[in-house]
Amino acid sequence: MPEHSTSAVTAIPALRDLSTGTDSTGTDSTGTDSTGTDSTGTDSTGTDSTDIPAHDELAVRLRSAAGRFVRRLRAERPRHGLTMTQISALFTVANGGGNLTPRRLAEIERIQPPAATRTVAALEERGLVRRAPHPTDGRQIVLSTTPAGEALIVADRQAREAWLAARLAELDEADQAALRAAVAILDRLARA
Repeated sequence: MPEHSTSAVTAIPALRDLSTGTDSTGTDSTGTDSTGTDSTGTDSTGTDSTDIPAHDELAVRLRSAAGRFVRRLRAERPRHGLTMTQISALFTVANGGGNLTPRRLAEIERIQPPAATRTVAALEERGLVRRAPHPTDGRQIVLSTTPAGEALIVADRQAREAWLAARLAELDEADQAALRAAVAILDRLARA
């Protein structure tokens, strides 16, 4: 089986074992069990897990695993020279369907309007987005992606999805079924 980065998801046993090298007892080379807790009850974040209610422990573990998973997927991105802010803004502009104003981009991305203006300028300079007059408000502009921007988005998604599909193919049917159920739950949580 191929080597995997230690930043892969650890909340799902099969992926955790692939990424951290845990043995059949669930203990890794650092003496930490498969829950991320060492023999003293302290988890990998330094928190005494015996003092955390079950739902709070789940929240900590889910947040931690989701963060590692996102970082691992980011590592599979093609080298396109964009910052994370720029790539995120590009995806947001693409999802805006050509009707996104810079102010709305700033709101969605949770950045200040001047930062959104700089980000759009950098994307426009690289030929990835274009500005057009707002259809009903002459004081504003709307943003859309160019064909080059769309191509970059497609390549980015394909690279990450190919890596993920290969990892999923390595899982047994039970883990794949657990992930199918988890996807629906995570989607609901993200929309709450």
